[in-house]
Amino acid sequence: MDDPQTFWRSELQRFLPDPPRALQEALEYVCCPICQVLTRLPVEYFCLLPGRWPEEPDLRAVVTAAGGFCNPHSWRLMSMQSNVAVAVVFADVLAGLAEHAPETETICPVCYLERMASDVLLRLFVGRLEDDAERERTGTLFGLCYPHWRAVLRMKLPAPVRQFILDAQIAATARLRQQVQGFLDKSTIELKWTRTRDESRAPRRALLKAAGNEGV
Repeated sequence: MDDPQTFWRSELQRFLPDPPRALQEALEYVCCPICQVLTRLPVEYFCLLPGRWPEEPDLRAVVTAAGGFCNPHSWRLMSMQSNVAVAVVFADVLAGLAEHAPETETICPVCYLERMASDVLLRLFVGRLEDDAERERTGTLFGLCYPHWRAVLRMKLPAPVRQFILDAQIAATARLRQQVQGFLDKSTIELKWTRTRDESRAPRRALLKAAGNEGV
């Protein structure tokens, strides 16, 4: 491959063609908006993989050089594609593994693509917060999961934006904790029917807040 960066830019464009629109749509969901966008990426990647494999030598070179995919993404491929499609990919992967012993740590191509997309989306998310109206709106939403929140706090941020993110995340977490407690307080047969919509969904949302979406 002559230019790996060109390949990865093309991959990101293929699976995240309009990052601002994707982020805007994700904000409508009650979950971390970064996670919401990223959950679609491996699904689309593995849907297209069998058709791309015979036609795109650069893709084959990247995947075989990485020794395939990480454990979660390998099993995602297995769950989505036929045994024939998996075998076509891994015939080439195993050929590469048989020829060269791994000398350096490699990263799963889908993980790398997710990391690139996450960086783009987090920068867009932070950029939106420079607008007062966007800060007001964001303060009423679910906010980020804690893994993506930590990633934002490692960025160089304007002081007002950093303080807003801290305050908004604390407020969102406090609201969610109240909803989880409401779910627990109404666990009896008599009271469970009085749970609010937010209280009923609070346990799942607590996992989303603490850990992010499954597989991200």
